[in-house]
Amino acid sequence: MRGGIPLLFPNAGPLKSGIFNLPQHGFARRMPWNVVGQKTNSLTLRLLANAATREMYPFDFDLTLHVEVQRNRLNTNYDCKKYGH
Repeated sequence: MRGGIPLLFPNAGPLKSGIFNLPQHGFARRMPWNVVGQKTNSLTLRLLANAATREMYPFDFDLTLHVEVQRNRLNTNYDCKKYGH
């Protein structure tokens, strides 16, 4: 995991205080995502809160990543719904 542009969720820097024990750049980039949509030029992935994420980040969330190739560009869109607290 070196280089590139990581997905920083739910934080950028390390955060260890009180109820949080979050590593540098969060945890989303290291978690398994579910494919929820796929076309010739796009892919949609989803990450939901689970027991492993709640150990570091005690909130429920629904994170969607949509990646699409358009001409000479790679477009990414993120949508996050947070529940509770």
